Amino acid sequence: MQRERQQYQQRHQQRDRNTNDRDRDRHTNQYKQAAPEPQPVEWSAVVDWIRANPHGSTPPPVSMESTIECINIPVESVSIWTQMHVEPSTPLSCLLGALDAEGYNVSTESGRRAILRETCTGLQVRAEKELKGRAYPKTKMDAGLVEVTEKEHSPWCPYGLAGLAALYKIQMVILNETDKKLTFVPEDVAAWTKEIPVYYFAHNFRSIYVPPRGFGAHMLLNWLVEKEGAGWTWEFKEVKGTIAEIRQFCEDRGVDLTDLPAKAKKEALVEKASRGAVYKLLGQWVNEMHSAA
Repeated sequence: MQRERQQYQQRHQQRDRNTNDRDRDRHTNQYKQAAPEPQPVEWSAVVDWIRANPHGSTPPPVSMESTIECINIPVESVSIWTQMHVEPSTPLSCLLGALDAEGYNVSTESGRRAILRETCTGLQVRAEKELKGRAYPKTKMDAGLVEVTEKEHSPWCPYGLAGLAALYKIQMVILNETDKKLTFVPEDVAAWTKEIPVYYFAHNFRSIYVPPRGFGAHMLLNWLVEKEGAGWTWEFKEVKGTIAEIRQFCEDRGVDLTDLPAKAKKEALVEKASRGAVYKLLGQWVNEMHSAA
């Protein structure tokens, strides 16, 4: 009897998967469009164009899904971001929901909590072996990994988020819709690489944001500038050093300072250098994509 029940459940799950695959393919084919031939551009030109775009202040529409309890993963479309709700609402829960949608998300809530506890223990063991240096203090990292497993925010949460990014080899953007604020993990976006995947989460970690199909690293510059045009702010890692060192930093990375006065205050110089380094990197990703096309 037990074997027959298992066989029935397996056939039922396989039928649901086949149905979902057909629905996904049908919707994907409906929205497929021919992509225009890309042309290389300077990153500064892209920024100027986006800011001049009359629709630049309009954020992309978000399709709200009620829950992520079942196996029916929302279909990606060409232009719509999908927001998928997750329980429990913690950073690690969100990440596991994004990485293993058809495994973690179909489990019961008690099952997911058991997975979280087991995963946290494994991450703490790995962190002690793999994460070295002043950026990953053991005591704070252990506490941080517990906090991102059990809670939304805490004083140790930044350490836990940094640990998740390093151990899973991912990059994260955290969106605060209330305050219109973006937080990047790792903090130094100028050191990001386009080969590492980026995941988008709500700041309360109750939702995963799924980008439209085809949204890649080369589109981050456009997206970031559009967010700025819509009144969003974002945290950036400040460039350190003397005024001379910061100017040299800008020269080495091709950050344009001509719009600043010759005797600009250090605060203005730091912000220009820090933001400019990020724009320069993201613009480089745009041009690399065009060159490879």
